[in-house]
Amino acid sequence: MAESKIRWGIIGAGNIAHKMAEAINYNSDSELIAVASKSVQRSQPFAHQYQIDGYDNYEALVERDDIDIIYVATTHNFHFDNTLLALKQGKHVLVEKPFTVNAKEAKALVNLAKEKKCFLMEALWVRFLPSMIRLKEVLKRGDIGELKLMNLTFGAIAPPEYIQRLTLPELAGGVTLDMGIYPITFIHF
Repeated sequence: MAESKIRWGIIGAGNIAHKMAEAINYNSDSELIAVASKSVQRSQPFAHQYQIDGYDNYEALVERDDIDIIYVATTHNFHFDNTLLALKQGKHVLVEKPFTVNAKEAKALVNLAKEKKCFLMEALWVRFLPSMIRLKEVLKRGDIGELKLMNLTFGAIAPPEYIQRLTLPELAGGVTLDMGIYPITFIHF
């Protein structure tokens, strides 16, 4: 176990935030401190469930001195603003995929993270699967020859609670940024 725990705050209180909260609580080197949502109706039940502090504004969360890293779990359209807010406060950030909705936003965040000397990463868990790490080793060694073509199919049936996130333009909705990110990342990997 680490000498001191990594202290987390979460921006957003939706489905993925719950999964991250469970993962943080599972890790003995980490501690979940607080959550923030745009509404008290979302932050307080989340905070009560995990026995942490809850806020109805993001500023109160990122201004806390006892939080080391922020996990951004909002919809795509808010990733840039929420990550920017945390980085400006000198917080390390793990942001849910997609990192941002365009390259200009991504470059701005990377530059700010470098300036502030903060860790910044997209939370794309498939990169860290043992099978992916092994595949990368096999390809790098050339065990199966030179890779010349990839044909990927990725699909799933979205449950009703995901439909708005996948379709509404004001939420940066669309399958490419939400689910298409997996095959795109695999190809770049």
